Amino acid sequence: MGTPLAPPDPADQLRRRAATLRAFATIVENTDVCRLGPLVGSDTWIGPGPNGCATDVRMIRGRLVTEAASLRDCARLLESQAMASPVRDGPG
Repeated sequence: MGTPLAPPDPADQLRRRAATLRAFATIVENTDVCRLGPLVGSDTWIGPGPNGCATDVRMIRGRLVTEAASLRDCARLLESQAMASPVRDGPG
């Protein structure tokens, strides 16, 4: 029989979660709607609501950017917790 696997290090788990949150924040920031803001306006909309469309797109973009920043804040908190967690000596 082989040696039993040691449970994952809690600090490493926190770091992995932080990295996942940062990656997700980058995905959110790179969505089409986040890049759409500068492209909307009266010259790209034919009809009665160009300003309303631009306002909506900018509002949605603002929310997404805010949420991406929140994800990064959570990632920093997780990394801070990882740094404060006790160092494990090894398996078992």
